[in-house]
Amino acid sequence: MTRATRHPGCRGDCRAALVLAIVTAAFAVAWTAARAQAPAKPPRVSFKGQVAPILVRRCLACHDDRKASGGLSMATFAALRRGGKTMAESIVEPGDPDSSELIASIQPGAPVRMPYRQPPLPRVEIDTLARWVAEGAEFDGPSAAETPLASLADVLAGLPKVPLKAPAADSVESVAFSPDGRLLASAAARQVVVFDLATGKPAATLGDHPGPIISVRFTPDGHTLIAAGGRPGLFGAWTAWDASTWKRRLDARGHSDAILAAAISPDGKTLATSGYDRQILIWDVASGKVVRPLKEHSDAVYSVAFSPDGRTLASCAADRTVRLWDWSAGRRTSTLSESTAELYAVAFTPDGSHLLAGGVDRSIRMYRVRSSDGKALAEPRLERSAFAHDAAILRLAVSADGRLLASSGEDQSVKLWDLPSLSPREPLPAQADWVQALAFSPDGMRLALGRYDGSLALWETGQSPRPLAPGLVLRTPPAPAGAAKPTAPTLMRDASLNPPSPRGAVRGGKVKVTLTGNGVGHATSVLLPEGGVTATIVPAKKVDPNRLEVELTIAPAARVGLRTIGVATPLGVPGFQLFHVVADPEAAEHEPNDRPEQAAGHPTMLPATLVGAINHPGDVDVYRFEAKAGQELVFRVVAASMGSKLRPVLTLSDAAGRVVAQAASGRSGSGSLMEPTLGWTARSSGPMTLSVADADMGGSGGHFYRILAGSLPFVRSVFPLGVERGSTARIEVDGWNLGGVREVAMPVAATVEPGTIVGVPVVLSGGKGRQ
Repeated sequence: MTRATRHPGCRGDCRAALVLAIVTAAFAVAWTAARAQAPAKPPRVSFKGQVAPILVRRCLACHDDRKASGGLSMATFAALRRGGKTMAESIVEPGDPDSSELIASIQPGAPVRMPYRQPPLPRVEIDTLARWVAEGAEFDGPSAAETPLASLADVLAGLPKVPLKAPAADSVESVAFSPDGRLLASAAARQVVVFDLATGKPAATLGDHPGPIISVRFTPDGHTLIAAGGRPGLFGAWTAWDASTWKRRLDARGHSDAILAAAISPDGKTLATSGYDRQILIWDVASGKVVRPLKEHSDAVYSVAFSPDGRTLASCAADRTVRLWDWSAGRRTSTLSESTAELYAVAFTPDGSHLLAGGVDRSIRMYRVRSSDGKALAEPRLERSAFAHDAAILRLAVSADGRLLASSGEDQSVKLWDLPSLSPREPLPAQADWVQALAFSPDGMRLALGRYDGSLALWETGQSPRPLAPGLVLRTPPAPAGAAKPTAPTLMRDASLNPPSPRGAVRGGKVKVTLTGNGVGHATSVLLPEGGVTATIVPAKKVDPNRLEVELTIAPAARVGLRTIGVATPLGVPGFQLFHVVADPEAAEHEPNDRPEQAAGHPTMLPATLVGAINHPGDVDVYRFEAKAGQELVFRVVAASMGSKLRPVLTLSDAAGRVVAQAASGRSGSGSLMEPTLGWTARSSGPMTLSVADADMGGSGGHFYRILAGSLPFVRSVFPLGVERGSTARIEVDGWNLGGVREVAMPVAATVEPGTIVGVPVVLSGGKGRQ
């Protein structure tokens, strides 16, 4: 035992003090241990990280700006706090969840429970929302008034990543040259691939964008690359990259839907974006902050462009208008409404004197916006227009010297135009797919094309455009040494489809057709968009991955003319090809047939479809047939429309060898190659010959043709060329084999849009019709 001792100043037994000290120390240790084991206070609920994702997933579909059920919009935090017609400001009472309608309405026993007619929210989400309100309902996002709630939540987060089993295609949406012309940036899906044009190889791959990219642009000083896009139905976003280090500078979000277009001001300080949400946002490039919105368009805004002096912004939209803005003042200055359909593209000329626009009505319109002395016109005026493409115009691009315009369309063509005359140059050959991206190099000598099939090509832009690198295809750079193998293949697009063999057939029968192309042998289906023709895949004894046999059944009443045919493969759906359905039997050429006496041994019975090719330079194909006096003969060429290189010249000669008629291909006002039609009324009965040659004396397997020959109905002209809507017009018609029809009545509905091109129906005896 410990002896009790008395110390100086001690009035009692020191043992008590010792015990007390020991007990106190033990209590302190126990209290410290208990405090260490107690659960830490949970962090405050984050609106941006926890509340916004719940509201976006569960509420926003019914409570965005467009729908706003019950008058309540949750498009932004500020809109949420304003409440709605039925909930007023009690929707959120900071610090008091029991008095907040937002919390009351999501409880399982609520009289009208939200989400309406949907499963109730999980208890953990209800508790998260209630705790956020109890903690003061604070907002920790960028801007309560401007930041869309949809941009604060990633609705795709947490979804399983399914690796691709075959190469997949991502279309090229935008291309841009660096100011020094050394780099070409291209946007596809959620990444930007920057190519070094000296090598044709990727210099950088910029990924991890918050959504698909629709526009890529370099700043004028070349220091920054901006990629803009976003998530459809959720938000728009853009990312700025340092163009020397390829490091991310900033990310910015705005718009309540995806960005459709972006433009950078000439000084590089301002960015304009437009989107499906019908508005334009003006941004400060350095900070990523919205300077002001422009909101007068009534439909999706597809394109924006700054004037060369940076003072004016042009925009065009699905509302069929082009609008000019004094963007710094937030004021619209002009509205141009000549278009008869949606507008997709707008571009200024480098001197700022003219503005060009194009879209669904297939016309390019050129407006003068500044006078010759450089002053802005109070009212821009339409100066020129051209019917440019056979389908909607997708993109416009103007060279830096202002002398050349490039246009692309849904007809899979790219055309070049001289400026300011807007006269056509020789177009580029037909493209494999829609060209959705166009950009001239800074020196104007090269044109970059980005296609829907994921391919990218460079062309020289001289009088006869030629490809510099037609095989350049976007590829993801290989992973660095030691890195994990990518789960997705590196090739972005691989499927292709060549023209069918044969290229056509007579209706009312069956024909076996061979399809070739990369991946075609594994096709899961044959695609024939128009009715009247069906396809059956012929099983192969040995599967060839690049070859497929199909049997086409063509109905007797199937429409005569060109049809599209395609395939669906594991590698994707390649561009469609054309197949020619005809009414009359096919007559293939019999070589040698360069001279009339050689053709005499193989006479052709008309009507027929003449099928052949000008196989080598200088080749001529001659067909011999019998004509009857008074017979109206028609020969219609189908070649260029199927991708043939032939520029056909048709020559009709009588039995003595005298030329009685001739027809050659020409060009339309838009620069397209026009296929010739030759018509002739025979003066006497007897043998005649038709010869087919190439105007350029060229020849190859690609110089093929199909000629509809016989007493075919054909309308060669109509008058007048314009009619008034809401009336029945009397149209004079002229042509061959029309059975005496010289005039037709054509009713035009009052709802037909001005500028619409309509066919003139000509119905012959027996019910045969022509247009």
